[in-house]
Amino acid sequence: MKNHELHRLLTQIKTGDINAFRQLYEGLYKAVCSVSYATLHDFYLAEDAAQETFLTIFKKCNQYRDKRNAASWIFTIAHHTSLNMVGKTSREDVGLQETVTALDSFEDMVCDRMMLKTLFSNLDQNERQIVVMHLIAGLKHRETAAILNMPLGTVLRKYRESLQKLNLQAKEGRNL
Repeated sequence: MKNHELHRLLTQIKTGDINAFRQLYEGLYKAVCSVSYATLHDFYLAEDAAQETFLTIFKKCNQYRDKRNAASWIFTIAHHTSLNMVGKTSREDVGLQETVTALDSFEDMVCDRMMLKTLFSNLDQNERQIVVMHLIAGLKHRETAAILNMPLGTVLRKYRESLQKLNLQAKEGRNL
């Protein structure tokens, strides 16, 4: 989702537009989950963090200022929500909805999760967060630096090194 679209939706949510909130949720859910996963390393907790993130966005939408970068504001909330959940070890029951999931979509989900886990296994937490925020969430490096409270040069270096690690890992996988 483009930043101007996010800005428009947040502005509409401020006025109580539930349809705008639904569009925001549907458009960003996967990206918010990805940002949360980069911190939590647990898909279920990342989903919980995403839900908590959207609840926070809805509750605190009036704090969003029109001059702020909408994507940065949203992903900062996601990042802080995930950091707050790091210490939590318990998780509520998965619930009936996940048990009713069709087998083929469940297999796809497992394959996607295994692939992500394998790809990210050689990256440290900061590297994972930087890659996810840039490639999946679509944030600019300077926005990622602001969210993670890191110098821009460090973010750029870690991003480059992470891509090199991922590329090396992919090459090694092809040689097996």
